[in-house]
Amino acid sequence: NHLNGLQFVPDLFAIPWFLTMFTHVLPLHQIMHLWDTLLLGNESFPLFIGLSILNQMRDQLMSFTFNDCILVFSDLPQIDINKCVKYAIKQFCATPKSTAQRGIWPLEQLKADNCPLIDISDVISFVKSDKSTKVVIIDCRPKEEVLRFGRIRDAWVKDEYDMSSTSCHLTIVVNDVTKCLELIANNVLR
Repeated sequence: NHLNGLQFVPDLFAIPWFLTMFTHVLPLHQIMHLWDTLLLGNESFPLFIGLSILNQMRDQLMSFTFNDCILVFSDLPQIDINKCVKYAIKQFCATPKSTAQRGIWPLEQLKADNCPLIDISDVISFVKSDKSTKVVIIDCRPKEEVLRFGRIRDAWVKDEYDMSSTSCHLTIVVNDVTKCLELIANNVLR
């Protein structure tokens, strides 16, 4: 919110970062280490590097003015690249792949939503990885899809909408992980 308040929008720094893969803001020895890691990641990994840089600079940025931001974002030699890469890898591994994958969701939908969307394959992977987890699934299909394909069967459903409204939001809470996997499997193909 601080950067937004300064009207220091990501377009001012993020586009050059990603177009040049950070070469115009980092020293050569840091670029070599960073690129070794970038080559091992997928297409979304540079986003996590950018987020890691912002995270590392967070405390400084909170006290900066617009002009300070312009200066610091044009040259980033003070970044601890080892710490940056470790944090980026940690966040990359903890983030569902479909939230950062390009082209899976329409851009207009991503701009309108307040939280990331995840693909059903990520839900299945998450549930299988930790059997003790309580699962909450938010089904935010349009009303037409719910009417056409139906609700997820056998789950406790709390309606968060009026079917006469223009959109549909269901919150499904399933405490039994085995039942959740069964529900997902039965509804993926519908």
